[in-house]
Amino acid sequence: MSLVTKPIPSLTHPNLQLELHYDPSPDAPPTDFVITYANRSRYVLGTRAISDEEFEHIGQSIAKGRLIGMPVFAYVHSGVMLKAAEANPFHCPWDSGRSGWVYTEAHTLRQIYNVKRLTKKLKEQALDDMRAQVEEFSAYLNGEVYGFIIRDTDTNESLDSCWGYYGLEAVETGGRCALAQMEAITPLQLTLPLETATETKE
Repeated sequence: MSLVTKPIPSLTHPNLQLELHYDPSPDAPPTDFVITYANRSRYVLGTRAISDEEFEHIGQSIAKGRLIGMPVFAYVHSGVMLKAAEANPFHCPWDSGRSGWVYTEAHTLRQIYNVKRLTKKLKEQALDDMRAQVEEFSAYLNGEVYGFIIRDTDTNESLDSCWGYYGLEAVETGGRCALAQMEAITPLQLTLPLETATETKE
């Protein structure tokens, strides 16, 4: 486990700091949707490998409205980056291209959002969620999974931690939020629970 940024000191508590670390044992992110990729690929680019025939069938089903989904593009160069988009979002034609699809069936979508009818607005929301889940899966493939520790620098004690953030922006947001909550506690209050517990045991 190693730091990915310099420690972020608290502005109000002299002994508190936020540390951002790589997650040493990350899990694949949960996905509501299927992210496919060609089974002839040398890389894992999704949650399900498919044949060329399935590749074409899924594309046709999305075009005809039998499935809700969109293309997924991959950029493979010293790592893998995935994005769900209607056209290739990467500017390198040599190392990027269509890798597969992200999609779901209508009845599954109704279950996910707990609705009886799929409106145009809901389908647009589903496509936004698909883009976000593909980005999370891309972060997982690249080892961009993080956690944070809030530490007392006097004792080196870990006061709070959380893991499983996909992307550096997500972990920094989560860590700063947790630090702000801890900053709302005065330095004296930080020690009270331990002192109270000791007195109760006696």
